Amino acid sequence: MDAVLKGKWILLEICILFFLFALVFVHLQTPLYTATAIVAPQETNQNAMQSGSSALQALSSLSGLDVGKGGGMDEFVQLLDTPSVAALMQRRDGVLQKLFPASWDPQANRWRKPEGIRAGIKSALNWLLGLPPPTDPDAFTLAGYVSKNVIVNKIRSSNLTSLEYSSRTPGFSVSFLTAVCNAADSSMREAAKRRAAWNVRFLQEKLEVVQSAELKTALINLLEQQEKALMLASSGDTYAFRFVQPPLASNSPTWPAAFRIFAVAIMAAISFGTILVLYLFWAEGARPLPGFLEGIRHRKSLSGFLLSA
Repeated sequence: MDAVLKGKWILLEICILFFLFALVFVHLQTPLYTATAIVAPQETNQNAMQSGSSALQALSSLSGLDVGKGGGMDEFVQLLDTPSVAALMQRRDGVLQKLFPASWDPQANRWRKPEGIRAGIKSALNWLLGLPPPTDPDAFTLAGYVSKNVIVNKIRSSNLTSLEYSSRTPGFSVSFLTAVCNAADSSMREAAKRRAAWNVRFLQEKLEVVQSAELKTALINLLEQQEKALMLASSGDTYAFRFVQPPLASNSPTWPAAFRIFAVAIMAAISFGTILVLYLFWAEGARPLPGFLEGIRHRKSLSGFLLSA
């Protein structure tokens, strides 16, 4: 009975120890607020881009007509973490200055140069290791940040896509996610405008020299479609997507998830403690115990061993 009671005390103390570690971990974490948006393809533009696509593809191989990409949600998602979209975000919203406020000097309107002993040591180590010197944050820095921190998930059995981004303040989470979506949409819009304008000019030139009535009719239909695509790309609405749910931030922090962390800690403690107690019971009569386990056995409990160490 004494051995069973000792095992229970060891298991209880391990659970308390793991719980305290989890409590310290949660306390040290920076609270993060997650903004979530759900987007869908802009159906009007998708239909316009797909209309006559087979005829455009056939003419492109013969005449050099620029049909471009599909212009769908896949292209929109692929553009989110590109340097061109990041550069557009930086010019419009000054996102880099908001992401790295400690490194930005608003009065001088430039990035601060690293100073002090730590900066000198880091520079010397880079030189010794042959590493390139650190550079100011740029579009490539922002593109890498978006790639790591903006989570994109395709919603099954639908044409919807969810986007998530977390930061220290709910307001910045919303504004950053909105800026990413709008910049990618603007990039697609400008590419579609250039492509449609080029196609319109090309088709107008071909109509002046084509003699075949059937081919002329086909070119007129394609010209009308490209003029419509140019008009849609020039409209004020979003071009590639529409918000089914605009970016909304959580009212409470989504990280750290205290309940989940504590649950994992207790489960890990029970598993570890059970294995430890069973091993103690088995090894006590089978062979000499290692020093750590022997100390626990003689002092009856884990806390007694820790306090006497």
